[in-house]
Amino acid sequence: MKRVLLSAICLFLLFSLCACGNNITDGEVCKKEYKEEYTTITMLPFVISNGKNATTMLIPHTVHYPDRYVIYIKKFNGEEWLEEDFYVAEDVYNQINVGDMFEYDKSRGDLKDEPYTKERKKSEVTK
Repeated sequence: MKRVLLSAICLFLLFSLCACGNNITDGEVCKKEYKEEYTTITMLPFVISNGKNATTMLIPHTVHYPDRYVIYIKKFNGEEWLEEDFYVAEDVYNQINVGDMFEYDKSRGDLKDEPYTKERKKSEVTK
């Protein structure tokens, strides 16, 4: 009985997580936003152990966010307004106005998630 209940809960959670994705891929543009590029550097601890001693080193992790062009869309699904944001190329951003219809097109380079690049600097450990 416990196994069936646990399976049912796991299945419910799986379906719940699947529903958390982007709800719409087309709709009316309600807002546009330009975000300037910036870079963050975070120092993360890295522990090296030889079995007797542990040494902690701080390793810099760099995250770079390029210039981003965001288009916010909305769509009425019959019960409520759904909203979503997409990161698009500069030329797409300049061609679309608030009030226009927008449709997500992966082949055009539209992104559902914010674009960024990560870099971890490798430290040199001498023996």
